Amino acid sequence: MKKNRLGRLVTSFLKETTTDLALDNLEQYQLLEQPSPHLCANRIDYFLRDMRTYGYMREEEVALFLNDLSVVDGRFVLQPEDVALWYIQKYQEYVDAVLLNPKNIYSAWKMTAILRYALDSDFVTMEFLEISTDAEVMEKLSGISDAKLQKQLAALHTKVEVELNEQNYDFHMRGKTRVVDPLVQTINGVVPISTINEKAKSSIKTLQKKYENGSFIRVIHV
Repeated sequence: MKKNRLGRLVTSFLKETTTDLALDNLEQYQLLEQPSPHLCANRIDYFLRDMRTYGYMREEEVALFLNDLSVVDGRFVLQPEDVALWYIQKYQEYVDAVLLNPKNIYSAWKMTAILRYALDSDFVTMEFLEISTDAEVMEKLSGISDAKLQKQLAALHTKVEVELNEQNYDFHMRGKTRVVDPLVQTINGVVPISTINEKAKSSIKTLQKKYENGSFIRVIHV
């Protein structure tokens, strides 16, 4: 099922403002979660789903990738080096087109402010945000008689115009660094692709730099 933008924003907000909401003992679920930049089921899932949803990846490409994905000692490993490099290049495209897209950054910034205000004003509770669907959250917020809240919600729409502008910006946002360094099977064992491929190493450094700098967003029209 397609997970919409609001769902990602609410999930991100909850992760940043609460203790870990995941399973109590993730050590026993190594394929589900892994520390960045290793591949894990969750990281692979949202990447492939979003890339297919936004039209940046064909179904055939997904099938070919999954055919080359295996599990070695409880970790996801890619067999051919070129597939790991392909994944990194696609992930970089994903970051530019989706994760660091100026409109998506604006939406994250605005939605974070809305949720914080709603919580501080006791309009909603953290428990409500944790258990509610996207539609339920928006229905609840939209039904609250508060001028400030409704004004903020009105500024969250698809026709907003924003741009990256380091010299003249309205806000700066630095999010969680998201990079991938897939493990690959070699004659010397399993190693991160960045340790044997300079192109992969360079791509990873480029992504890290983007996240370190953050995004300077200028709001042109709301």
